[in-house]
Amino acid sequence: QVDSRARRPQPGIQHYNAMVATAAAALEPALAAPSHWDEFYAHAAKPDVAEYMLPYSRIASYLDPDFLGIAVEEARFLVVGCGISALGEELYDSFAGRMQEVMNVDISAYCVEHLRRRSLQRPRMRFAVE
Repeated sequence: QVDSRARRPQPGIQHYNAMVATAAAALEPALAAPSHWDEFYAHAAKPDVAEYMLPYSRIASYLDPDFLGIAVEEARFLVVGCGISALGEELYDSFAGRMQEVMNVDISAYCVEHLRRRSLQRPRMRFAVE
């Protein structure tokens, strides 16, 4: 006999990933258009920085070159879908600009130009609209 008070197992990561994939598929046409993001950021409340995932402080230890087993001077970081996040700048600053480069890529030219202006004093920061 099953105890009805027993805790039901929580959905696993596969369930979560399936939900996220379903939601993303429904939104994909709008989110894949660069014009959507240019318009969104150009007419938003004009935040200087917006983090949509985890802040750097929560993932810093996983991005440390020592943790990754590489020399800081050889490290290259790629920030895909950078938006107007501070992730690339915080990576750069935390290693005092000693890494090879931090490449920030986004489909929004507006976001990339915004980051480029914020990072003028970071010579190893790179940017691309893709």
